[in-house]
Parts: sequence; C-alpha cells; structure tokens
Amino acid sequence: TIASEPAQVVSIANIKDPKYKREYIPTTPPPRAETYFAFDSNGLSDASKENIALFAQSIKDKQYNITIQGHTDSIGSREYNQKLSERRARAVKAELVKNGLDASKIEVVGYGKDRPIADNSTAEGRAQNRRTVMFAEVNKNGNY
Repeated sequence: TIASEPAQVVSIANIKDPKYKREYIPTTPPPRAETYFAFDSNGLSDASKENIALFAQSIKDKQYNITIQGHTDSIGSREYNQKLSERRARAVKAELVKNGLDASKIEVVGYGKDRPIADNSTAEGRAQNRRTVMFAEVNKNGNY
C-alpha cells in the first residue's frame, strides 16, 4: 500500500480494478510504501516491483532520504529471521536504485521477527508480517 497521509491509503492491487480511477492515487509524494514477501523469501513479486516503482517515481526528482525496514514472521530462529529481514530490505533498496534513486540516500535496517503488525499464530497474520516498509523522510526545505 501507499499512503500520502495517515488516513489516505491506496492499495496497488486496486489500481488495476476498473472501479478505482487514477484520481484516487495521491498526487503528493507518498512518504510510506510497503511490500510483502512469500515465506522464507526475499524475492520481489511483480506487484511489489510495481509498488516500488510508483514510490520511486513519486520522489525521484525531490530531495529525499529513505529508510527501509525489513520484517519477518515468527517462524525460524531469531538469527535467521534477522538476516532474512536485512536481505528483504536490501532487495527493496536494489529495486529503488534500479528505478533511478540514489543508493547513498537509502538506509536499510532489519528487525527480524521483533516488530510484528499481526498475529503470528495464523497464516494470514504471518503473511502480513513478512514485509518491508519504506519511509521517505522530509528534508529541511519540505521536499521528500
């Protein structure tokens, strides 16, 4: 999902749905975007690549600093999940760079299984926890 303000969220999956029109996509740069991963993977799906490309496009010509947080579900050891979360964050960074962003302005951090957003006792919850979150930080002049 991409959010331009905390209350305004657009799902990439909805963009291709005919009932959603392009005017619902925020016109201001999104300060946050998320990507999701298959179990035990740092591979990016086509939908994730599209989400990352939209995020990159929205801030490409602005002044920006980006933090990418990698996360996992609770299956596996703490050490393994820590490394997997870092690989996920690096995969997203590589895709942002591929889309024209400056690698020196992108920080990656892995949190492993320490920051779940959903219940890890269900398959649905674990799927929500296998994610990265990208934040575009506002520079002093107000640009992303």
